[in-house]
Amino acid sequence: MADKALQNSLNLLETLINTIPNPVFYKDIHGIYRGCNEAFANQILGLPREKIVSCSLFDLPDAIPSDLAEIYHQKDLELIENPGTQFYEAPVQCADGFKRHFLFNKATYTDTKGAAAGMIGVMVDITERKLSEKALQESEERFRDTATMLPSVIVEYDFDGILTYVNPHVYKLAGYVPEDFEEGFNVLQLVAPEEHAKHYERIQRMMQGETIPPTEYRLLRKDGSIFWGLVTSSLIRKSGEVVGVRTYTIDISERKEAEEALKKRTRELELQKKSLEELNTAMKVLLKKRAEDKTEVEENVMTNIKELILPYFDKINQTKLDDYQKAFLNILESNLDEIISPFTRKLSLKYLSLTPREITIVNMIKIGYQSKKIAKLMKISPRTVDTHRKNIRSKIGLGKKKGNLRSHLLAFEQ
Repeated sequence: MADKALQNSLNLLETLINTIPNPVFYKDIHGIYRGCNEAFANQILGLPREKIVSCSLFDLPDAIPSDLAEIYHQKDLELIENPGTQFYEAPVQCADGFKRHFLFNKATYTDTKGAAAGMIGVMVDITERKLSEKALQESEERFRDTATMLPSVIVEYDFDGILTYVNPHVYKLAGYVPEDFEEGFNVLQLVAPEEHAKHYERIQRMMQGETIPPTEYRLLRKDGSIFWGLVTSSLIRKSGEVVGVRTYTIDISERKEAEEALKKRTRELELQKKSLEELNTAMKVLLKKRAEDKTEVEENVMTNIKELILPYFDKINQTKLDDYQKAFLNILESNLDEIISPFTRKLSLKYLSLTPREITIVNMIKIGYQSKKIAKLMKISPRTVDTHRKNIRSKIGLGKKKGNLRSHLLAFEQ
C-alpha cells in the first residue's frame, strides 16, 4: 500500500506541474535540476526534460548564456542560505531566441528532518508589463516635452464661465469649429459633469492666493466623448484686477489609458502571484509526503525482515541440516541480502571500501545482533566478526573513538 501511495503521489505531482501553464522547475540544494514541467522544458530551454534533469545551470550553455546562469546561480545560493521564499525579476533567453523578462517565485522545500532539501521555482512572464512601464515612462517624458515646447490648448473665461478666448488647438482636440464659440459658450461645456465641483474648488483656492498644481480632468468633446487633459490654470489680471481665468491643457488620454492598462495588468499579476504561492505550498506538501512515504516503505521492509524472517533463520540453523538443505538456506540468505541491499545504498555509496561481507555484517549490526549471533548465522568465529567490526569502524571514521557502532550506522539512514 505504501508503494502504491508513493506512486500515486508522484503521478499527482507530475500531472499537477504539467497542468500549470507557467514554467516550473525544482532543484536540489546543490543547484541540480531534479525536475520541471513541459512549459519550462519547451518554452524556456527548448530541451527534453530528460536532458535537463541532473544538470546544473552551467551544464546547459546552449540554452542558458553564462552571464544569465551566473545571475540565477547567485540567487539560488541566497535562497539556500536563507530558506523560505524568494521573488525577483530577471531576463531570460527563451527557446525561441527572444529575451524576455520573468518574475521568479521560488521557495525552499525540506526533508523529513526539516532541513532544506532543495527549491521549487515558478516563472511568470512580465515582458508585457515591462514594455508597458517603459512605454508609460517614454509617454510621460514625451508629454513633459510637449507641455514645454509645443502650444497647448488655451482658453480664457470670465467669472460667469463664458469663454472670452480659445486658441486653434481646441478645435482639433475637442472637435469644435470657430462658430461654436461665437456666442455665450460656457467653459463647463468642456468639462465632464463629475468634475464641476473640482473646477469651482480650484477657482476658489486661486482667488485665496493659492498656487494650484496641474490637475487631471475628464473633459468633453463636442460629440460627448471623454478625453483626459492635464490642466494648468492661472488668474487673468487687468489693471491689477482679477477678471477671469486662463487655462493651458494638454491631452493625456494615451498616458491615462496606459496607466489603466498597467493597473489592470498589475492586479492580474497579483492574483496570479497569490495563486502561484498557494500552488507552491501544495507542491511543498506533496514533496514532503513523497519523502515520508519513501522512508516508511524502507522502515517497513527492514522491520518485516527483522521480525518475520530472521528469527526463523536462527531456528533453522539450530536444527540438523544436510548439505542439500544448507545449500537452500544459503540461497535464502543471499536473496535476503539482495532485498536489504537497496536500503544500505547510503552507506555503501558513501564508503565504497566496505567489502560485501562487511556490508552483510553492517546490516546485522543495524538490526541489533551481537557478535556471537552474527558468527553463528554466518558460520564464522566470533573473533572473525570482531575483526570485521574493527575494520568497519576504521573505514567509516570511528576508528578508536568511543561512539556506538550501531548508532553511527543507523544515523546514515536519517
